[in-house]
Amino acid sequence: MPDWVYTPNCRIPEGQCLPSGTQRYAAVVQYDGSAFCGFQKQTHSPSVQAELERALGYVANRPLSLSCAGRTDTAVHASHQVIHFDSSAKRSGYNWVQGANSQLPASIALLWADQVEDDFHARYSATSRTYRYVMAPNRARTAILADGVTWVKFPLDAEVMQEACQYLLGEQDFSAFRGAGCQSLSPFRNVTAANIYQCGQLLVFEVSANAFVLHMVRNIVGALMEVGLGRQRPNWIKQLLTDGDRRRSAATAPPNGLYLVDVTYLSSLSYHGYPKGRYFCQISCNNRVFIMSVQVKICGITNIEQALMVQQAGADALGLVIYSKSPRYVNIEQATEIRAVIKPQTLAVALLVNADAVFVEKVIEQVQPDLLQFHGDETAAFCQQFNFPFIRAIRMREGLDLNAEIAAYNAEGGFLFDAWSDKHYGGTGHQFDWSRLPRQRDFRLILAGGLRPDNVSQAVVEVKPQMVDVSGGVESSAGIKDPQKVAAFIANAKQASGG
Repeated sequence: MPDWVYTPNCRIPEGQCLPSGTQRYAAVVQYDGSAFCGFQKQTHSPSVQAELERALGYVANRPLSLSCAGRTDTAVHASHQVIHFDSSAKRSGYNWVQGANSQLPASIALLWADQVEDDFHARYSATSRTYRYVMAPNRARTAILADGVTWVKFPLDAEVMQEACQYLLGEQDFSAFRGAGCQSLSPFRNVTAANIYQCGQLLVFEVSANAFVLHMVRNIVGALMEVGLGRQRPNWIKQLLTDGDRRRSAATAPPNGLYLVDVTYLSSLSYHGYPKGRYFCQISCNNRVFIMSVQVKICGITNIEQALMVQQAGADALGLVIYSKSPRYVNIEQATEIRAVIKPQTLAVALLVNADAVFVEKVIEQVQPDLLQFHGDETAAFCQQFNFPFIRAIRMREGLDLNAEIAAYNAEGGFLFDAWSDKHYGGTGHQFDWSRLPRQRDFRLILAGGLRPDNVSQAVVEVKPQMVDVSGGVESSAGIKDPQKVAAFIANAKQASGG
């Protein structure tokens, strides 16, 4: 074997290691690709890579380069891009994230970073990648999120599109969906999942594979649209794959509806992330077409045993109350211990009430939650200063201007609606009048307040929330979760939403 020579971010052969004093870091990145010529750095146009290298170099106090899991094209987005970079600068994951985000444009953000093993490689260590393509079938073009969805002027038949998806599965020659100029040595790819599901008024195509050839997802979507519009039958997809002729397929779909939403590895990155897509709820299967399933958050987890039990029961999110006046209070050290057993697919939410900024920063750094939940009298400016995703709790007092409250906060994690009490910041067990909630909404609605196994089905049907939140309603006593109540609550909520 010839002598191995190290270059930054390269693959590390077995038995070799990074130069002394150099560490390898990985990070998860989210970006709106509308204003960029793609991920890869270009001399003539702005790119995501160039912005990231500039920001990370600022934190390292020296120039650095990086590699990514998959180079997205012009105007394509990502909610879960993975990168790695080598640096002699020793920084914590928290410092990489906060420092880089302070230098990045609003359209790019680091979600997580940490040191990894020398042989980790964002591209070559990946075992699969998942993309979502978001379509807006509507007679009139959309103005909201115009750069984030693809407008389709006519209705699409999701049932026949889902039928067509099944011809994509398995290891096949994808020459029919391979863009001109593709540099891959082989057109063969192994598609492990391909599905169509509805998300409100949107239609979403999700596909997972070991890798993708150039423009593969957009070319597949272009063909699926022909099927959905009734111009082709579902088995046309099979015929295209058999012929292997790109010229016989449909036009390439626009880039603005495409998102890289997941990258998987054999070894965990210890990244506790959002459900895929972040802006789209998790899904469950109902016959052929996928439908939305309400998520369940169990709040007030006080020990490791409870955390394991509620996850086993199927909870989507766990809430840790870091507020000393609550009967379900856990301190930062206890919250950190519980956090360590929360699985990557389950959201960890740190609930705070009128904490000061220093304390909030400490919670972010030590507990490393996926979301903060501000449940007190915090202002919008206070909540937003941390550049960290949060849920804003709104307690439904009489006379509240709900529209003004929602407009004031850019709550990426959603708005949680709870009963009002002048004595307690939540956890009262009281229910409020659900009819006060807006029926037309463009935010993530989390319903709380007096929910129990015997009324959660009604709540899901009437309110149609994206998530339901419960604490006392599944307890045998304050802070003690009852396994039977937890299981019944989750089952009733999921069943009511079709999950």
